[in-house]
Amino acid sequence: MTPRVLHLPQYGYTALIYASYKGHEGCVRLLLEAEAIEVNATEDIDDVTALHIAVRFGYPAIAKRLLEGCADPTLRTKDGKTALDDARRNGKSEVVALLSEPRWYPAEVAEKMAADKAAAEKAAAERAATEGMECSFWFVHADSLRRAWKPSLPMMQTLRTQEPHRLVQKTIGFVEGISGAYKNILVVSHRWETPTDPDPTGAQALAVQAYLKAHPEIDAVWFDFSSMPQGRNKTLSESAEFKEMLPNINLLYLTCSVLILMDRSYMNRFWTQFEAYLSMRAITSDGLTNARDPQARVTIMTLHGLPALQGNVLLLEWSNKTPEEAHAILAGQDVIVTNQSDKDIQLAKLKVLNERAQRAYARSLDA
Repeated sequence: MTPRVLHLPQYGYTALIYASYKGHEGCVRLLLEAEAIEVNATEDIDDVTALHIAVRFGYPAIAKRLLEGCADPTLRTKDGKTALDDARRNGKSEVVALLSEPRWYPAEVAEKMAADKAAAEKAAAERAATEGMECSFWFVHADSLRRAWKPSLPMMQTLRTQEPHRLVQKTIGFVEGISGAYKNILVVSHRWETPTDPDPTGAQALAVQAYLKAHPEIDAVWFDFSSMPQGRNKTLSESAEFKEMLPNINLLYLTCSVLILMDRSYMNRFWTQFEAYLSMRAITSDGLTNARDPQARVTIMTLHGLPALQGNVLLLEWSNKTPEEAHAILAGQDVIVTNQSDKDIQLAKLKVLNERAQRAYARSLDA
């Protein structure tokens, strides 16, 4: 019986394919030592080789032996898949790494693979250098609130369909923010008072209006409910917008003027505390540092009968925390969040914000 014998005639398996299918590395080694072996022989139905089979079933040691035995990784099945395609599709990371080595390929293929890898690494480096450095957001025209007889901050989709003239899109950048370019933009930090409506009584809108009347220099307002698509019925484009903006919200609280609307539950919530911490930071060559005047960009207004002195408690809590201390506090189980994924995303971002702030500061000096 030669190594070419078919063990399963109905499928046309060779001995080498069958041994690879069963994961018998010893048998594969012995078969590869036979002079008559056809390492690139295919079965009769899908044109898969022993290498395809080893890859599909996640046998990196067998795949390596086959490659060392001159298995051709460029061969394709009837549906056009190489062994590397199969490895990627099946999530076999170790096999993907093995098959991505240029040494298994003809010179011209290896050269292209090396060039593609270099291009991918360059693109990844460029993305890493710019990631989180700027993002486009939607804002409400300040005058539409300042001059309103009864100010309102409706859901963004409502504004888009009924009052689109009230919305304006602006790009917020780390570098420009360091120079104070966004002092005329107000970002509101507030607690949602119900799961579907953050301001059912209109008290928050009235507070924002009062601030705007006292600060005529403000020309745009960011209020999450009105500035980001809401609800579970977002369109595909709205979902894409939301996913782009959510992880970059830190840019707003680090670079714009901030109005904190503080009620009795403000100190218990993740988002509000995270926003308060960011708003009391300065960006320097050392990264995120405590602002000399924690109220330089921040105004605290208390709502629903909360004594104004409670604002001092908030300042005391967050005005002198390092990024590491802030992370430890915000990660606590007693810090409540509606969507745990939001907390996970922002805590991960906080870990890299300090280094990103240093990079932004260095770039601002060259601007």
